[in-house]
Amino acid sequence: MESIRVEVDNREDPVFQSILSGFSKEDNVDFESKQLSVGDVIVWAKRPILIERKTFPDLLMSIKDGRFKKQLRNMQEQDTFDRFLVVEGIFVEDENGIRHFDTHKGRWGKPSFFKSSAVARAMESIRRYDVTMMYAPDVLWTGNWIKAKWRSMQKKKGKINPYHVRSTYSDKNQSETILYGLSGIVGSERAMTLLDRFGTFRNAVLASEEELSTVKLWGPKTIKKWKSTVDSTFKRDEIR
Repeated sequence: MESIRVEVDNREDPVFQSILSGFSKEDNVDFESKQLSVGDVIVWAKRPILIERKTFPDLLMSIKDGRFKKQLRNMQEQDTFDRFLVVEGIFVEDENGIRHFDTHKGRWGKPSFFKSSAVARAMESIRRYDVTMMYAPDVLWTGNWIKAKWRSMQKKKGKINPYHVRSTYSDKNQSETILYGLSGIVGSERAMTLLDRFGTFRNAVLASEEELSTVKLWGPKTIKKWKSTVDSTFKRDEIR
């Protein structure tokens, strides 16, 4: 069984800290509340997890004051982690703006000045940073999801998850080795969608920009980076 350690930023909501502390005791997992330089929760394992947790009101304020992009850039730099953004809360939009349901107070909050289209654009930008977004209706759901993540890490490993291709496993098969190399260029999820689209590394190398534009999560910047790397590494007439 893999050894797991959980660290939670000590500036987080005391209720959230208490939930994770209780779950850790149930599972005999090491737990520590401390100030973290990046993220709100770290689950230490062979392939560690970095989690940024945001309630919906905090998400809106962080978009407004610029913290949101800065935090995503900081998470992107932690490329030895699987990175998640958890957006927490229940919210609706009416003619006055977006409102959230305060689960602690049991009532709807005041309408915000944001429109859903602005929030949607911010959410769409997350994929540029190789961060996976999760939704949680409340703090207990978030805690249960994190507990489920560390429990899955403790299970005996069988087939390696292809989205973890940047790990340090030494027993990769050929496909996993290719994915491992590609993820260093374009990120693990884009590497997976590239091979899903073209089937083999050879086909991916020979793909045109037009063909690459049809790959899920691949935009102009990713295509430009991929083409630059391929053209400087391979001679096309030698791999046809």
